[in-house]
Amino acid sequence: MKHLIITSFMLLFGCVQKEQPGNNRATYIRELAKRVSTQKLPFKYDMANDNPDLRHKISKNSLDTLYFHDLNGSVGGVLPDTSTYFGFIFYEVGDSFYPFLLTVDNEGRIIDRQSIGIAHFGGIAIDVESCVDMVSIGEDLQIDMLYTLYGTSETNDSIPKTIEVCNKISGNGSITS
Repeated sequence: MKHLIITSFMLLFGCVQKEQPGNNRATYIRELAKRVSTQKLPFKYDMANDNPDLRHKISKNSLDTLYFHDLNGSVGGVLPDTSTYFGFIFYEVGDSFYPFLLTVDNEGRIIDRQSIGIAHFGGIAIDVESCVDMVSIGEDLQIDMLYTLYGTSETNDSIPKTIEVCNKISGNGSITS
């Protein structure tokens, strides 16, 4: 009988897990926002000429993997407090640091994740002679992206291609075009 009671208590307490600080998504997101600190607006980033401010290296042994895909990437900053969501600027590594924007609600659920850099070009087979890839986020959370490319393809001698994309982060944290 003693063994049955002791075994019952061991099973009961063994199955109950205390929530450790930082183990849930909401706590993690708040702590990450504090660690990387607020990004001053307007934010401007020129992929060709700027070095990004890398404040938090993404760790494969943390909740980072729920939000950020590139384990070689880094978080650069969090947008000023909106009280309804967190907006993180982060960078994925390629031949440059590619900027992305991630919005997460206060419970730690992803609202939106979008590239705010070169990925908007849509690519064609071309030898690049020069390009400009710039993004800015204004105080009104307006996102302005400019991509200009000069190069040659098999059919044309020179192709000037300019793409201007304007997005905005809405009040609920979604990124609209």
